[in-house]
Amino acid sequence: MSKFIQFPDPILRQKTELVVSSDKRFTESAADIMSFLGESFHPDKNGILGIAANQIGISSSYFLFWDGDGYDIAINPKINKQSNEIETDIEACLSLDGYYLVGRPSKIEVSYISYKSSYKQKVTSFEGLTARVFCHEYDHLNGKLISDYGDRKEISRIL
Repeated sequence: MSKFIQFPDPILRQKTELVVSSDKRFTESAADIMSFLGESFHPDKNGILGIAANQIGISSSYFLFWDGDGYDIAINPKINKQSNEIETDIEACLSLDGYYLVGRPSKIEVSYISYKSSYKQKVTSFEGLTARVFCHEYDHLNGKLISDYGDRKEISRIL
């Protein structure tokens, strides 16, 4: 598994490319990510809820995220609708130091090709933490970082 790309690496600011079915980089890296996470990560253990492809140096439109029932990979994701209600909470990122207060929609409707569902198109809604995670990783695919939402915060001053 590759190391996590750190800001200010330019790949983090680039819009990623759509995944095509013949993209060998995707199938190899998806298997690597799922294998690595299966052995090493669980949100209860280390708090890691998602990783975008560009965070491991691949400029393709997919990310791994915790969907509340395990990890899945969202391939070519889209946010179709989002609620007007915004929830502000603390976020961190594997590619940035520190913590940031970020406002996100409380509920979203999304579509993506699901790794966990044998590469079938999925349309679903997420709310709360899962909506936040999906939006955070989706931002990565569009070159946006949590630092774009505001200044880094000292966690002791937030709590």
